[in-house]
Amino acid sequence: MAIYTSNSTVHLLTELTTTIIGIYGVDGYRGNSLVKSSLFNEVLLIKHNTNIKYTLKREDKLKSTINSYGIPYKEEESIKWIIGSPSGNILVNYKFNLMICDGTWMQTGIMFTGDFGGNKSCENWQSDRTSWYFRHDGDYNPNNNSYHGVAFAENGHTNLTNKLVSILIK
Repeated sequence: MAIYTSNSTVHLLTELTTTIIGIYGVDGYRGNSLVKSSLFNEVLLIKHNTNIKYTLKREDKLKSTINSYGIPYKEEESIKWIIGSPSGNILVNYKFNLMICDGTWMQTGIMFTGDFGGNKSCENWQSDRTSWYFRHDGDYNPNNNSYHGVAFAENGHTNLTNKLVSILIK
């Protein structure tokens, strides 16, 4: 089930309404609010200009909903996600944590960062300048100079360029 397609900021609290907005794969697409109550334990991330796809699967295979996680959400340290290609190949030798961010400062949408034992949250990424990130624009305020752009299989603890990325849950 597609949640959104964007090349910049995503606001899960206000942009997922009762109606699907836009066309999947085009900037501005937003799934309807039913996705927030859909059970999932797998997330598919697609970078549209290259058609590169990554799948993150919850290691314990349990399913949950965006609503049950809550927004903003900080992953419990005990819950890990494993990354692979759609063919199932594992791509890096570390696991990931999930955050769902739409707070007063960070609005990254569904975000994954590498798990290195730190206690990351939407507002504190533990200065992780090593692991891969998957996130949308973290700070939509153009007057601030931090965490702009979209991270896709690259370290996101910096400003980046915008990339058109879709997030789907299963």
